[in-house]
Amino acid sequence: MTVHVLPHSLSSQTGKATARGRGQARAIILDVVDRLLCERGAETLSMELVAQEAGIVRRTVYNHFGSTGELFRISRKRLLAAIAPLAPNEVPVDIPPVAALTIFARRAIQLFTDPRQIELMLSIVRDGRSHPWLAAAYDREIQTPMRSALERYFSIARRAGLFDHDPRRASYQLLWTLDAAAMSLSIFQEADASRALDEHGERRVRAFVMQHYGREEAQFFGPGDARRVG
Repeated sequence: MTVHVLPHSLSSQTGKATARGRGQARAIILDVVDRLLCERGAETLSMELVAQEAGIVRRTVYNHFGSTGELFRISRKRLLAAIAPLAPNEVPVDIPPVAALTIFARRAIQLFTDPRQIELMLSIVRDGRSHPWLAAAYDREIQTPMRSALERYFSIARRAGLFDHDPRRASYQLLWTLDAAAMSLSIFQEADASRALDEHGERRVRAFVMQHYGREEAQFFGPGDARRVG
């Protein structure tokens, strides 16, 4: 019996080409799933539909993914991972409250108005009952870091005697206010988006500071205060 052995270099190249082909097929499938989930709910997703939209046979989809549930989970985790870095997780402590919280607010509103964030929220509303882990993951990776940052900031101010409200309640209130501001931004055209972000964020922050600190240019804690209470 004659055994034909590929030269090592050719065998290696063939293996790399196969791996590259598998990787490309997987990427195409996931891109199709992302698009389908953006357009419709998870309950309409099927392996047959994904294969048809990707221009491949259904068996190829099954070679990479075991079920539509797995496809949904991977797609939504990728979306969550893309927007998680946009969530602000700190507030400057060495500048006045309006300036410090406006920096935080602008980043928060940018996150809340990002199309990927909006898509993820729609997915939570649409598919949350059958995939409850998604809302929990969103709270853990997006909402909790933002609330914690605000709560730490207000706690420092409270220990310094400059803030006499409950830090946890105040952090929830400000985030809700910024989320509402982001919703109202949907009426602006793209050309006005940057200016609108600044105006809405600062306006909401000034109203918040007036309510909680007593006056707009309220007492504030600088580096010395932060060291004393940190």
